Amino acid sequence: ALSLAVLLAGYGIMPLALVQLAAFIAALALAVFLVGRHLARPVFSPHWRVYRRLLLAGLPFALSSIFIFVYDGTATIFLSLFHGDFVTGLYSGAANFVRIFGILPASLVAAVLPAMSQLWPGSSSAWLTLFRRSLKYLLIAALPVAVGLALVSEELVLLVLGQEYAGSASILRLVAWLIIFVFLNHGLTTGLISIDRERTYLRIVGLALVVNGVANLLLIPGW
Repeated sequence: ALSLAVLLAGYGIMPLALVQLAAFIAALALAVFLVGRHLARPVFSPHWRVYRRLLLAGLPFALSSIFIFVYDGTATIFLSLFHGDFVTGLYSGAANFVRIFGILPASLVAAVLPAMSQLWPGSSSAWLTLFRRSLKYLLIAALPVAVGLALVSEELVLLVLGQEYAGSASILRLVAWLIIFVFLNHGLTTGLISIDRERTYLRIVGLALVVNGVANLLLIPGW
């Protein structure tokens, strides 16, 4: 709401960024207050050995997140460099729809991951059943979203983005099918993490980042 108010008032990007920072700080303060009131008061004291262990354990997740962030912006950067802001805007307008729906599988697998981690390795057959079922439900959720976006791409772009983004409709018809792979990738990633194969996941993401960067560098300038 504050971001919308700042934009409607005619302010620029820096005030918008400050508003978002303030919103995150307020959310953190509220979370600390609720935890202290209903669970236990947080105690802030240094435990350097614990910090070191947690940092080392979380390093693959941190690097994977950075790689994914870079991967997600590679096409936008190369489009901007080689073809200018107009083409970049058309692509970003279509790609943002995929990013929005990418929140759904992340929420689903976040609910499944603890159960899968508890089942492995003590009950591998139950783990496999849950893993297959999660992939099944992710696919069931992804298919209608992808088909729907592809079918109503033109109407959706005009409704949400306006006539100046009409060229994004044909791009959306293509990138809509990425949703299927995004959903399934979340499920497969969850499976790897639940069996302590986050380093394998990191290597996969790193390879995808390199392939994506090279492909964008080769194809975008001339195509």
